[in-house]
Amino acid sequence: SRSLCKYFLTGNCHRGDQCNFSHICKDFPCKYLHATGFCEKGTACRFSHSILTAEEITKFINENFEFLKELYYK
Repeated sequence: SRSLCKYFLTGNCHRGDQCNFSHICKDFPCKYLHATGFCEKGTACRFSHSILTAEEITKFINENFEFLKELYYK
């Protein structure tokens, strides 16, 4: 699967359909909900709030390691 386009997230991707990265946020888990159990945006969140499988949890931890480290080891 493709990685999420960091430029799209900030509204600065000018490649559109030619971009090599994904512009579909719902294909990626909400890091706030899955790291803390709460997302202040609720149903308005651009990211997925679906329950993760064991494989997806491992992937989420690997992809968000620095965020999780900052969150839990302040």
